[in-house]
Amino acid sequence: MSRKPAALLALMLAVGGCAEGGSRGSGISTAVLGNVIRVQTAARRDPSSGEAPRVVAQLRAFFAPQVESVAGAQTDLEGISVAVEGTGVHGETDANGDFSVAGNFDGMISLVFELPNGGGQARIALNVPAAGTLTLNNVVIDTAAEQAVAETQDVDFDAIISAIDCQALILTLVSSQQGSGDDDNYTLRLDTSSVQDSNGVPVPCGDLRSGDRVSVQGLVDPDGTFGHATVVLQE
Repeated sequence: MSRKPAALLALMLAVGGCAEGGSRGSGISTAVLGNVIRVQTAARRDPSSGEAPRVVAQLRAFFAPQVESVAGAQTDLEGISVAVEGTGVHGETDANGDFSVAGNFDGMISLVFELPNGGGQARIALNVPAAGTLTLNNVVIDTAAEQAVAETQDVDFDAIISAIDCQALILTLVSSQQGSGDDDNYTLRLDTSSVQDSNGVPVPCGDLRSGDRVSVQGLVDPDGTFGHATVVLQE
């Protein structure tokens, strides 16, 4: 598992259906946690030659005394606004780049990172299960491309099995806390995951039933499916 902010759970998410997102009025608190490790802006790109680098160097030399006087006040990773677009849910990175936002939202969302003092912004599209916790590990913000990318994504949520395909080794899940307007599905790959009962005893695919309640912890694959997950049947 990748590095996470202190006290974060290591978990996973997979995407299936609906493009609806934001606040659905469910009253259920959902969370996105993570850490930013680098901010890349147009000014920080490193062209081999040209006027821009010389101008930047001159400005740095001019402002060096002022910058040095406040060098300990804020890091490059601190004070970045993190918000769920279209909602009032927002937070801010600390000196280590760690952040946490929680509130009434779920489904397909756009998480917006905005640098202080008009330094630019970037977005990452996510599908967050209702009442789940999605963790974004080692986020790189690129304001020139207006995109943010996480090295890995983990998720933790309670789910209901809605479909089972043992031949293809796939489970289809929905959040156990989904509201009336939430029809998002999440695909779990059993070939890289394990299913067990509350005592830790492995459960074969053939013993699973639609409607079973489970807790899920694992990683998000590049294609949006679950992988390397632990699924625990709830009694």
